Amino acid sequence: MQINFITKNKLLTEEQYQWLTEVLSDFDCIFVSIHGSHLYGLNREESDIDIKAIYAPTRSEILMGEANKTHNKKNDDLNIEIEIKSLSSFLKSAKSSDTNCIDLLHTPSNLTLLTSLMWNTIKSHRSDMYAKNMRGILGYIKTHSNKYNNKIDRYNEMVDLVGRIDDKQANIKIKDTYIPKIVEARKYKYIKNVVVKSDHEQHYVEVCGKKYILSWETKLLKDALHNEIKRYGKRTHAGSGNGMDTKSLSHALRVLNQLKQIITERDITFPLPNAEYLLKVKLGQVIDIEEVMTTIHNEYEECICLIEESDLPEDVDISPMLIALSKYYFK
Repeated sequence: MQINFITKNKLLTEEQYQWLTEVLSDFDCIFVSIHGSHLYGLNREESDIDIKAIYAPTRSEILMGEANKTHNKKNDDLNIEIEIKSLSSFLKSAKSSDTNCIDLLHTPSNLTLLTSLMWNTIKSHRSDMYAKNMRGILGYIKTHSNKYNNKIDRYNEMVDLVGRIDDKQANIKIKDTYIPKIVEARKYKYIKNVVVKSDHEQHYVEVCGKKYILSWETKLLKDALHNEIKRYGKRTHAGSGNGMDTKSLSHALRVLNQLKQIITERDITFPLPNAEYLLKVKLGQVIDIEEVMTTIHNEYEECICLIEESDLPEDVDISPMLIALSKYYFK
């Protein structure tokens, strides 16, 4: 299928355009745009190019129940990746006010690579997604503001326990060491001694949801914990000193700001007005964790108050959007 890009955006090279053309040739795309850090105004020189595309499934795909597919492609050599989402999948996400759907419906023309009459119809109904109960956005904010603090706590507890395991007891069974007593005395939040009863009792030390039987040798436990610590990644290690995952917190702040603009202006402006501060948070240049968390808390409370006082409908209702779209398939 031929791809007719509106213009050649200078952010993309000819090689990247050629790759995009090849990737998208199998899809009836109704919208393609630049997304991610370049949309938000949080890009740096080394930032890769994120592309989002929406394609219209055929009537046959709809009848066969194959209309909800999403395809992801990436080219590391060209530093570009794309998510190609079916219209049906997009609409399903839009029903729960998914943040990516809202982003796409507010993408400015200078970052739009391809559009269509069908997409313009959807865009004209984007206010259908504005409601007091925007579950997708509110859930996204809670997830990104809370998840990594818990991850930091788990990481720190594992590091603490590993540091207290005596290497001289490497070949001794866990039950014959001080490890169970250490776990009891330290009163960890994510590490505890547990007993599982079936036909007989089995004793374990449970670390962040994973159980390690006390009949193991100590060295096996230590190796397992080292692997878990590595799995948590460099970002956790970098954040363990101040309890902050800067990328997740910048996401929470970003979506809060977008939510506030929806409530007050029924619109979102890209790049984001406070992109400079968000980038500092993302890069870890705002050292004071209390400042960041306080800002998130205050912005969240303000948004909740604004939503309650607004004249927005209670729930998202995209039925007008669906009625307008039905003519492209059923008339």
